[in-house]
Amino acid sequence: MAPSIWQRRLDMVYLTFFLIHIPIMFMVDLFPLYPLSIRSPLLTSLQTWYIDTYKDRFFTDPPSWFTLFTVLEAIYHVPVSLTAIPLLWRGKESAPTLHLHLLLFAFQTALTTLVCIFDYQNWPELSATERSNLNTLYYPYFYFAVFMVVDMYERVRGRLEDAALKEEERKGV
Repeated sequence: MAPSIWQRRLDMVYLTFFLIHIPIMFMVDLFPLYPLSIRSPLLTSLQTWYIDTYKDRFFTDPPSWFTLFTVLEAIYHVPVSLTAIPLLWRGKESAPTLHLHLLLFAFQTALTTLVCIFDYQNWPELSATERSNLNTLYYPYFYFAVFMVVDMYERVRGRLEDAALKEEERKGV
């Protein structure tokens, strides 16, 4: 049996991240994909506030690749995030492929976030303060994703090495 979530501190951090990330995805990130008929006044005002506050033109004039990133978030991030919560709670024995999915999730998140950072750093209309405000959103997300890549890579590597050792023992090598 896996140790309690309270004893698995990194898993607790990831669990907390996903509990926060899911509402943000549905309320902010995926909003541009919603048909007008389901855009509530609350979500519309939240989107307006976000755009006014952060001057994030990804949500006012998105390049085609950003729309692709948003679709990837809808078709991969949402299911992985929803699945990760109960699996992280229960521990690694509950889902042998969880760490592999989280590695892919984190890598895709780091890469797409880095592309966004690179792009908005070159928006000439942003003041230094506005760029700094965007940095407070995007950089922590990027660093967290990179940290998760390293952690999940090590977890997957460890499982593969353990499996290889067991196979060698089984064969009597």
